[in-house]
Amino acid sequence: MSHRNKMGVLSRRGDGHGNRGFTLIELLVVIAIIALLIGILLPALGKARKAARNAISFSNLRQLNSLHHSYGNEHRNSWINPFWTDGRGSSATKGPPIQILGNPVPYEPTVNQVVKPNSGYVFTFNKSSNWLSEMFAVHWAQIAMAWASNGDQTSEVQWNPSDAAPRLRAQDLEAKAESVLFDTSYYYSPTMWLNARRYETPIVGQIPNSVRPGIQTGSGLTDPQINWHRRNRIDEVATPAQKVVLFQRFDANSERRAEFTIQLDGNFNNTNVNDSPFPPTWNNPGARVPIGLADGSVVTYTMRNLYRMMAASTPGSTIAKREPFTPVDRWTPDVSILGDPNGAGFTGTGDGSTANNNHQLNEDALEDGRSHPNISPQPLGSYPAFFWATRDGIKGRDIQL
Repeated sequence: MSHRNKMGVLSRRGDGHGNRGFTLIELLVVIAIIALLIGILLPALGKARKAARNAISFSNLRQLNSLHHSYGNEHRNSWINPFWTDGRGSSATKGPPIQILGNPVPYEPTVNQVVKPNSGYVFTFNKSSNWLSEMFAVHWAQIAMAWASNGDQTSEVQWNPSDAAPRLRAQDLEAKAESVLFDTSYYYSPTMWLNARRYETPIVGQIPNSVRPGIQTGSGLTDPQINWHRRNRIDEVATPAQKVVLFQRFDANSERRAEFTIQLDGNFNNTNVNDSPFPPTWNNPGARVPIGLADGSVVTYTMRNLYRMMAASTPGSTIAKREPFTPVDRWTPDVSILGDPNGAGFTGTGDGSTANNNHQLNEDALEDGRSHPNISPQPLGSYPAFFWATRDGIKGRDIQL
């Protein structure tokens, strides 16, 4: 029976048994609707979160890429390069080194040492002969940010929000930020501070058999020539829209990857393909990675395009078409290069001695073709050193437009 209350609103009288509650069926319907809404919204939220992280990472890469050009405007049109390159004799007779990055120190840094700006700390890059100073590629950002931001050691611009390992290492070492070098999510191509003639050889780091103008062979090499250091200029890049300066180390949008071995001729071993719960390393053929180009632009590049260009089986492929995009080596750093993840980090000293040149990367699941104790399955994939060891170095081409 219905009646009108004082407000004139029609209502139903109770039936003498109290207010009626939800039935089980009604409750289940409500729960099902809520579950359906959650199922619809969660992927959308995940995509929104991923899009936000991608936007941050693109912004980071754009800022770091533009930093090279800002640096060049103040330093004779040079790409960022903190190493000695003047080429004047042996360590016993050379004069003061060119330290474009860094402050004066009370002693003379050697050829493979880097002075951190706005600090008295010096860091020594002295890995095996084929790697030389190349691991500066993973530490360059903190050096550059310290120069650009008046000693800022912990700028978030150095890290991709989806790449947790470098940021966590930085948090662990933050208390001694001035005396360590953090590693970054955005690697800097070694071709930008090393002589292009180094990348004419079949294997990175080997001295050419023939004598080339300006490069000696044998024991007569002076320090910068042994280390292939050179003050490369921005205007020396032959194809700025095709030369990669920076690249993100992982495809952070992918949570799994297929792993196999690909040779420099494009042939690959598919007899032992692993499916791994890690994002693809930048040179994995399944990766799509953000890259910063020498013309200042930032794009996401599909690595499969490069593999198609270097494969002899691709229709219309010729050696002349393949060779410019084929790196001179594969990316296979060993454990001693990548470094113990439990070490004290890459530390500097105030007197030029070597403290600890550990890069702490050995358990980051970078695909280096090797087995790692705490990473499964093993071994990891192995691929050409795209962007890292570009044929013809700074004069070469990394991507096809």
